Parts: sequence; structure tokens; C-alpha cells
Amino acid sequence: MPSGSDPEAEVRLVLLVSDGVSDQVDLETWTTLCRSHPDDPQALADALVAAVVADCEGYRDDCTVIALLRPAV
Repeated sequence: MPSGSDPEAEVRLVLLVSDGVSDQVDLETWTTLCRSHPDDPQALADALVAAVVADCEGYRDDCTVIALLRPAV
């Protein structure tokens, strides 16, 4: 997921996700969840995992999220 439109902006939130998350969660949901939990990495990780739903055949891939929040400088 892009860090934003300003390449000079400091990145405070770093997300490491498995393909079960990146392939299943749409960009609008990513954006909404990141904006909803900007200072709570655990809540964001939990919300992203919860956003993964089974596909039309009932398959739900394993999903893992690691969310790291860097302190403001």
C-alpha cells in the first residue's frame, strides 16, 4: 500500500502483510482502516485480518499482519 502522495512525508506506520490480506482486502478498505486506527497498530492489524473474507468458492487464505508504529520525531 502506498505511503501517500508526498514522498517527503515521514512514514510512521509500517505494515507487513501476507498475500491472504493483500489479495483479499480492497484499497478502499485499507484506506478506511488505516485512517480509523492511525495510532493503534494492534487494532489496525486485528481490523485488517477481520476484513479478509472468503472468496465466492468459500476459500479464505491464511492472513497475517504485522503493524509497526514509529514514534513521531
